[in-house]
Amino acid sequence: MGVNLPLRFKLLALTLSVVVCFGAAIGFYVAARVSSDLSNELLKRGISIARHIAELSTEDFIEHNHLHLQYLAHEHQTAEADIRYILMVDRDGGLLAHSFGTNFPAELTTVNRYVGGEEAVVKRLDTGSEFIYDIAVPVLDGRIGSLRIGISAEPINTAVNTLIREILVGILLIGILAFALTLPAAQAIARPLTLLTRAINGMSKGRRDLQLPVDRRDEIGALNDAFNQMTTDVHQVEKRLAAQVNFLQVLMDDLPVPVFYKDAGGKMLGCNRAFADFWGKGVGEIVGRSAAELYPPEDASLHRSKDAEALREERSVVYEHAVTGVDGKRHDIVFHKTLFRDEDGQPAGIIGVMHDVSPQREASRMKSEFVSTVAHEFQTPLAAILGFGEMLQANALEENDRAEALKTIIRKAETLSQMVDELLELARLESGRKMTVEREKCDVSGLLAEVVDGFRKRVATHHFHFEPSAVPLEIQADCKRLPQAIENFLSNAVKYSGAGSSVHVSANIVGDRCGIIIRDEGVGMSPEQLAHVFDKFYRANVTSKAPAGTGLGLFIARSIIEAHHGEVRMASALGRGTTVTVLLPVQATD
Repeated sequence: MGVNLPLRFKLLALTLSVVVCFGAAIGFYVAARVSSDLSNELLKRGISIARHIAELSTEDFIEHNHLHLQYLAHEHQTAEADIRYILMVDRDGGLLAHSFGTNFPAELTTVNRYVGGEEAVVKRLDTGSEFIYDIAVPVLDGRIGSLRIGISAEPINTAVNTLIREILVGILLIGILAFALTLPAAQAIARPLTLLTRAINGMSKGRRDLQLPVDRRDEIGALNDAFNQMTTDVHQVEKRLAAQVNFLQVLMDDLPVPVFYKDAGGKMLGCNRAFADFWGKGVGEIVGRSAAELYPPEDASLHRSKDAEALREERSVVYEHAVTGVDGKRHDIVFHKTLFRDEDGQPAGIIGVMHDVSPQREASRMKSEFVSTVAHEFQTPLAAILGFGEMLQANALEENDRAEALKTIIRKAETLSQMVDELLELARLESGRKMTVEREKCDVSGLLAEVVDGFRKRVATHHFHFEPSAVPLEIQADCKRLPQAIENFLSNAVKYSGAGSSVHVSANIVGDRCGIIIRDEGVGMSPEQLAHVFDKFYRANVTSKAPAGTGLGLFIARSIIEAHHGEVRMASALGRGTTVTVLLPVQATD
């Protein structure tokens, strides 16, 4: 494991290592070269001394003058401080003289025996305390003997060691100088790199406002400038990405259909507001959860299998499943799931969309019931019209009965006409055309009195009570459309209240608007029925005992009131009757 040192220390260590290694290499080279040169010089000098002594002792060698030879050996050995010994040997190897005195090492005679010739013979000897060069030269061409001297190599070692010490001192001084010179340079290099490292660490922690000084024109300055540009670019890219993410999230949140996305492992990565609202959870409660944590076991198992199918076959999957939302109701949901991929093109997760088809299914059911109801409602008056018509055609009725039959035919025809008008009105509204009203001055009390009086004459089974406004009440309204809406409300009150019950109608000022209140004493409605009472085709009772009608009356009545920029409020409770409040602006609003 490497040592974690600051950059400046590494630079200093590198510089010192280079200086030391280079200086040591030079020192060893110089020491070796000097040692070699000194050794050569020492050998030349030793050989010269040996030859000189050999020439001086030639005559004594011939005469075997041992005493004089001993004198010469002792004199020359004493004269040269680095000569350790002198030996004089005859041609047979016999020792003639030496400079050792009484302590002569006998083994010395055999270490470098001269074998003839004119060249000197040199051997390097290790005495244990020092190295000695043993030099043997011939005396008179070797015919009468040879002379050997031992010259010490210690001066050379001393000189070399002194040189090495001086070189080491020089290397130390150069190293100190290099350290002193390198320290500012190392700091100059390390400081901006340290600042750059801190800035990069700051960027990794989310800071994007960091800028480095660009006060130099070298590579470090260029690096700082590049970092500053990179920081600016990253900040701009992150801003654009954040804007895009925010746009996509806002777009998803504004989508009315639930949208979610999860990773390949099934963990939720995010969703829109519609998805969170459908399950009654916050987005934070959904992100990071799996299907097993969000759905019942049987639902989670189905979703996991469909996710695995999409990932395995790398295609979109569509399936329908009934789920229970936060409202406690079962919803028929069509799940559409498709893949999204990573930068390598591999499946990274799933994007899902939930389509609640329950309203369409309910609308289809209601339309089917409507068709059945309309067929039934048309059949009843048509049967009466056809029956009485055939009897009139056959003159099968008495005069008095003929008049009553004609009244019945007219009344049933009016009923059919009303139903046809409702269907035509529905067709106009569903085609996108707004309901138009032609406003004129209307006396509300007079208009209501006329409508109530008409019901009194036509409906003898109920009691109608009208309470006009205490003050004159005139508004700008369509005097044909408005009575149609009031008649629908009254007709509904009659249908859902028993014979002999009363229907109360009143008009008054409510705040800054005209208020028309219709109250019956009928069966009333549950909260669920009240929530759908203005839906197209809706009928509170769909059994065979249900009152006649298409289920469009209240829908059309509210459309008329809203076309006047008015409002309809309805309050009801089972067994306690129903109250309808119509609020209309006193002044016309375009």
